[in-house]
Amino acid sequence: RWLLFLHADTRLPRGFQEEIRRAARRGYEAGAFRLRIAGGHPLLPLLGLGATWRTQFFSIALGDPALFCSRACFTAPQGFPLLPILEDYTFTRRLKQAGIPLYCARLAVETSGRRWEQQGFWRTWWRFRTIYWRHRKAPDAERPPAEYPDVR
Repeated sequence: RWLLFLHADTRLPRGFQEEIRRAARRGYEAGAFRLRIAGGHPLLPLLGLGATWRTQFFSIALGDPALFCSRACFTAPQGFPLLPILEDYTFTRRLKQAGIPLYCARLAVETSGRRWEQQGFWRTWWRFRTIYWRHRKAPDAERPPAEYPDVR
């Protein structure tokens, strides 16, 4: 009845199932966990906090915080759009436009900060800001996937 979308480099906390049940009992159809980013850079905790606030106050989430939703909620807006990148972001924006708020879980997932450390914090931050800006400016479905090289 519920779907969980988990990145390969993200670890779920103990009790994650109960947290999803809690969201369902409270009437939510979708949610995401708080985010902790592992790594040594001193600004990584602020990135995690920013992602948590985006979920909590704006009902927008990316995939790192482990999105979850009911199957009915996922299929109502046709699931994830076929985009080369930011399909999770687009999905949660569709939910928000449909008036479906995201539950911000009390528990946190932990995701790897390797790309931030390997590619440089500010360089990676700027790259993501540019990708978000382009995504909002024009439909990603019209852009070739080569514009978004796979850095994994």
